[in-house]
Amino acid sequence: MARLIRTLRRPRARWVRLPVAALLIPGGFFSFLPVLGFWMLPLGLLLLAVDIPPLKHLVNRFINWLFAKRPQWFQ
Repeated sequence: MARLIRTLRRPRARWVRLPVAALLIPGGFFSFLPVLGFWMLPLGLLLLAVDIPPLKHLVNRFINWLFAKRPQWFQ
């Protein structure tokens, strides 16, 4: 999974990243289904944040806040 995310974050993968993010975000709302779940929503937003600067700023602020509250998660 990490290799897939790393590949999607590369600049040349934008044509794949945007549709994948567009599918993950609505899929996150179907968390009651076995395969689909809430994990899809933040992953889709993170992928979308690579291309949208205001969203990137919000994601960076959230990650910094999370690092301050739960540093053990980042070890």
